[in-house]
Amino acid sequence: ASYWEQISITVKLSHKVKEQEDVIKNSIEEQSIGGKQVLTSLTQMNEASEEVRNEVRSLLNTSTIIQTEIQDLANKA
Repeated sequence: ASYWEQISITVKLSHKVKEQEDVIKNSIEEQSIGGKQVLTSLTQMNEASEEVRNEVRSLLNTSTIIQTEIQDLANKA
């Protein structure tokens, strides 16, 4: 191949490399965004689980109070 053909091939190959570099860069950015979304979701799930735990504790305390009141009423009858 002539000198100019070699330069043309080199330029075309460098464009292909740049395109592949862009594809890889975009993939990495998408993975990063996806990772952040997963982390956000896990954080929200943990917060929701903590709220459920707190509500269950509250219900348990309330049921204990009700049980005590029922026993007191039964003892007075």
